[in-house]
Amino acid sequence: MKKINFKRIACLLLALMFLFTTAGCGKTEDNDSKPVSNTQSEKEEVRDLGGRTIKFLANWTEPQKGNSDRENIYWQKKTEVQEKYNCTYEHIYLADDTVYNSFITSILSGDPMADIVSYKYNPFPAIQQDLFYNLSNLKELDFSEDKWLKAVSNMGTVDGKQYLMLSIKFVADNLIFYNKDTFEKYGQEDLWTLQKDGKLTLDKLIEIATNISKASGTYSMRGDDATYAHRMFASASGVLPIEKVDNKLEFKVNVNSTEFVNAYTKAQQLVTDGVLSNGLDATNWSYSRSLFNAGSVPILLGSEAIVDHFAESDFEVGMCVMPTVDGKMTTVGEDLAWCAMPYNVKNPGDVAFIWNIMTDVTFDVDYKIRFRDAVSDDAMDVIEALSKIQTTTVTPVNCDVAASVGETSTLNSMVSGSITPAQAMQTIEPLYEAALKAYLN
Repeated sequence: MKKINFKRIACLLLALMFLFTTAGCGKTEDNDSKPVSNTQSEKEEVRDLGGRTIKFLANWTEPQKGNSDRENIYWQKKTEVQEKYNCTYEHIYLADDTVYNSFITSILSGDPMADIVSYKYNPFPAIQQDLFYNLSNLKELDFSEDKWLKAVSNMGTVDGKQYLMLSIKFVADNLIFYNKDTFEKYGQEDLWTLQKDGKLTLDKLIEIATNISKASGTYSMRGDDATYAHRMFASASGVLPIEKVDNKLEFKVNVNSTEFVNAYTKAQQLVTDGVLSNGLDATNWSYSRSLFNAGSVPILLGSEAIVDHFAESDFEVGMCVMPTVDGKMTTVGEDLAWCAMPYNVKNPGDVAFIWNIMTDVTFDVDYKIRFRDAVSDDAMDVIEALSKIQTTTVTPVNCDVAASVGETSTLNSMVSGSITPAQAMQTIEPLYEAALKAYLN
C-alpha cells in the first residue's frame, strides 16, 4: 500500500483554498471591486465628538415622530447618530426670509449660528466674500457618490473650490402632468410611452396639445404660473436666462439672445392660438395645480406637487419630463436648494462626518420611500429615469440671481399680447444686467 504523503495533501489543500479565495475576489453583482471610498470607511469609524452639538439651519421645521415612515426613519437615524458618536444633532428653523441674512450675519460676527445651512436662493455674495467653507478639503465627503446632486456641486464651484452641496437623488424639475383619460378620449398618444421610446420632442408635445385644444374647443395646456411654460420652452431649447461660467464667479445674461427670444415666441404663439393659457386668471400660487386636479386642464407644465396630483385627482394621471427640441429630457435646474458650511466652522471634519450620515435622512436620498406607494408605476419609472440623469451628469442650473428685478409686469404684458417676446426681453435685459452688478459688486 502506497504511503500517504500528508504534507503534500496539506499543501494541495492550501493551494486550492488560495485559488478559490482569489476567484471570490472578482466582480460580483453588488461589488465591482471598487476601492472603499473615504466616506464609506468613515461611516464605520469610531469617533467621539465629546458632546458636541451639530447645528443645522433650514427654512422648514424638523420632521415629527409618528407622522410618516420617512419621518420615523429620520428620528431613528438621529437617535442612533447621537448615541454612537456622543453628539447632539440640532435642527434650527427660521422663516424663509430670515435664514440667509441671519446666517451670514452670524458668520461675520465670528460665531456662526449653525454648522450647516440649507437654503434655496442666491448664494453668490457669500461665495464671493469667501464666507463658506471649501468642501473639497473634507475627506469625510465623497462627492463622487451618486447621492450628491452634480448640478449643485458645479454651481458652487469657483476657482477649483467647492462651496455648495446637496444630497438628493431626485429633484422634481421640468415635469409634465397630463390627464390620461382626456388623452384617450381624443385619441392622443401617451406622453411617457413616447418619451421612453425617444419619440417625444418639443414639437410632438405641441402637436398633441394642439390636437386636444382643437377637439375640446379650449386651451389644453397651462404652466404652473403665467410664464412657467415660456421658461420651460427656453430650457427645452437649451438656453438659460442666467448662466454661470464653469468654475468662475461670472455670469452671462441670455434673456435677449436669439435662442431665448425664439423659445418665448414659440410659447407665446400657443397662447395666441388658444392652446396655452396665459395664466393671468390665477387667484393664487396653486391655481393651475387645482385646475389640473379638477380635470379642467389636461396638461400641466412645471408643477412639483407629484403626490398631490395623484392623490387629489379622480382620473388617471400621467407624468413625463419636458422634452427637448431633439427628444431628450430637459434637465435644467430651477431654483435648486443648496447646503453650505461657514468658513469659520469649528472642527469641520466632525461636522462633515455627521452631516454625511444625517443628510441621507434629511433629504430624499431614498426617494422611493416617498413616492413608491403614492404614484403609479409609470410615474416611478419617470422619477428613476430623471434621477439617474441628475445624479450622474452635471446639468445646468438657472442661477436666478435676478429674481427681484421687477420683470413681472413686463412679462404679464407679453402674455396678454400687449407686447412681443422680443420687446419684453429688450426691456428686462438691462434689469438683469443691473441686478447682477449689484449682487456681485
